[in-house]
Amino acid sequence: MRASLLAVDLDGTLLDDNRVPQKDSVVGLHRFLNAGGEVALASGRGLASLKALAKEIGIAPHYIASNGAHVETSSGETKVDVISKETVARACEVGHVKNLHLVYYTDSGVLQEQRTYWGEVYQGRERVIEVQTTDVDTILSAPITKMIFVASPEEIQSLSKDLSIETIPNCTLTESEPEYLEVMPQGINKAVGLARLADLLNVPVDKTAAIGDYLNDLEMVQWARLSAAMANGHPTLIRAAKLVTRTNVQGGVGLFVDYLVGNQQE
Repeated sequence: MRASLLAVDLDGTLLDDNRVPQKDSVVGLHRFLNAGGEVALASGRGLASLKALAKEIGIAPHYIASNGAHVETSSGETKVDVISKETVARACEVGHVKNLHLVYYTDSGVLQEQRTYWGEVYQGRERVIEVQTTDVDTILSAPITKMIFVASPEEIQSLSKDLSIETIPNCTLTESEPEYLEVMPQGINKAVGLARLADLLNVPVDKTAAIGDYLNDLEMVQWARLSAAMANGHPTLIRAAKLVTRTNVQGGVGLFVDYLVGNQQE
């Protein structure tokens, strides 16, 4: 095989447009595992969501959750980064001032302060776990691995331009969908998560592969030895990846797996 560890993004990649695992891509993951490879679900989603989706898919994978902030092997070894209390509080303040919806990721689920239109949009996309509504004090006392501002694409672009290290300190920003601006611990991205997982599994970088569709996958597809972008992916990611496969609704992950196990040429 061309790789022994495959990191797979979910939304827009393994999942179809209804946020359900795409049949041909799921078959591809099982084919990769049966050939002796190891699979990591690598997503902006939190760990609880990844585990629920792994159960749907019928595999026991490794996990790169919260865009790399939470890494867990199938045997339970973990490496976790959390956002500082100061950064969480400042993001919360920005959300209040700009009247933007925020969701907060913990090891066990996703939190929000109140139900809003954009909160319902997020819940519909999350699908497999229920977002919990709670008070600010509970949120500020929880270990937060990631936050997302959820708003219109226009508001997200404006917010992205406005935010700076001084506005929300000690964090890394990325976008996973046009309506999401994501806030992670400083220096964290999916490439960091994949590198940590590879280290835990003693897999050399030249045996790694990654596939994704959006900007939060960029560092990961640049870091992996072999990489593919979905045909429905962001233009920046398509330019960065070594290969381009089919869309998420056409089983693009399965086609990439065929290449990795040697059944397809470039």
